[in-house]
Amino acid sequence: MQEYKFVALGDSITYGYPFTPQESWVEILRQRTGLADVKEIAAGLYAVALKYDGIVEQWGYTGSSGSIVPEGLSSVQDIAVGYAFTVALKTDGSIVVWGDDEYGQCSNAPTGLTGIKAIAAGENHVLALKEDGTVVSWGDNRNGQCDIPVGLTEVKSIAAGGFCSMALTNDEFVVAWGSNYSYQCDVPIFLQPTPVASQILTSWSAKSNMTTSRSGASVAEVDGKIYVIGGQFTDSYEFTNIVEEFDPVTDTWTQKEGMPTVRAGVGAMVINEKIYAIGGMNESGSLKTVEVFDPAGGPDGLWETKPEMPSALAGYSVPTVVLNGKLYALGENLIEYDPVANTCTDKGVMPQFNMGSTSQAVNDKIYVLGLDPNLGKGDTATETLLKEYDPSTSSWVDKIPMPSVRSGFEMVEVNGKIFVLGGETHTAGEDWRDRDTVELYNPASDSWTVLESMPTARHGFITVVVSGKIYAMGGMSNYQNITTVEEYAVHPGESSIAGGGPMLFI
Repeated sequence: MQEYKFVALGDSITYGYPFTPQESWVEILRQRTGLADVKEIAAGLYAVALKYDGIVEQWGYTGSSGSIVPEGLSSVQDIAVGYAFTVALKTDGSIVVWGDDEYGQCSNAPTGLTGIKAIAAGENHVLALKEDGTVVSWGDNRNGQCDIPVGLTEVKSIAAGGFCSMALTNDEFVVAWGSNYSYQCDVPIFLQPTPVASQILTSWSAKSNMTTSRSGASVAEVDGKIYVIGGQFTDSYEFTNIVEEFDPVTDTWTQKEGMPTVRAGVGAMVINEKIYAIGGMNESGSLKTVEVFDPAGGPDGLWETKPEMPSALAGYSVPTVVLNGKLYALGENLIEYDPVANTCTDKGVMPQFNMGSTSQAVNDKIYVLGLDPNLGKGDTATETLLKEYDPSTSSWVDKIPMPSVRSGFEMVEVNGKIFVLGGETHTAGEDWRDRDTVELYNPASDSWTVLESMPTARHGFITVVVSGKIYAMGGMSNYQNITTVEEYAVHPGESSIAGGGPMLFI
């Protein structure tokens, strides 16, 4: 009985060759194509073969220049193929890339790149492993797949998925970054080696608790110390003027002079080492109050009352953000407050969010994150919205929404990236559930990454950054006010193992 061996040579060409069980299909292929002495193969929209003599052969799809091997290319030791481009690693450690260049995968390689020992190709991006154990990448970065984790060194192998990247370190840690749409960057913990105390720096650590439990407090940092201002006691609903100072170095709390006006939800901003407590609310409603706290004004600090704002700005439901010496209140309209000139400017109608939105400033732009009012109502929203505001043009741009759906979270900025922490979720017919989720947004690549969870699930808390570390303070957990303070170390090069997740280099 005649048997056939089927060999695919291109995107849409399959050949069936008759052979007997004693015949080698490789020999059949050699006879039909003239292709022999093949060392390595790879395929995208077309097929590529690397021969032992360092010559590359390519065939199949011819719809782009990707099917054309550069004239005179030789001394190739490794190949990788993306969707419609090819990467060749030469024996001298240099790289040659050709084919589709829509995302700069062929033209944007770092200048003078040498000393390469391994290569990988995603759909439209390139990874290269250098002899010194570091990794470089270029091409399509829409999902952050080219954002090499800070501190990633001593890598011994690399791999590229369609929109993600991976590295294996000499210590046998698997590191993944880029698109996490199908959780491909959540490396199973059982794949990681057992942590060794000298190797692993735990990201989260407990600090001394706040002395006063409250909600709606505001926070600011001056000279390495943290000041928690005002708020409301949840049990009695009484507003307070309490001011407490926390010293992260000594891990101690000290009570300072109380704010002249009892209130919660104030906008706090620092100008010339002084804290401006702006607006807020109390039993009288939203306030125009402006009071300034000078931590160096005496043993307990010193408060000074300034002229009122032209209009009230802040309340519990109105997030505020400070950018370039001005405070922005994000209510129905975006209001810009200049504390030096004591002026309020209406910057126009705000995009509408469902509930629980908050904001953060990065690189002269404001990012507002909340629930989408068009997909579910109130606490049943099913999607988030992320919008970028440019004060120089008074314009809004849609960005990639947060993967998780939650409200009552906090946002902070470290090294040009936004950390979104905690919050709460609710499903119809079920109780509210506090979240310990931490996700990282990179404005440069408009991409999200899931990070190590918080030890304490909570919402309605406050956060502040001191010396590259995030402090999460107070809030509510399981329907109770808490005083818990936790520190999250995010220094470049530090590493941590997420519970059930990847080793992270932030």
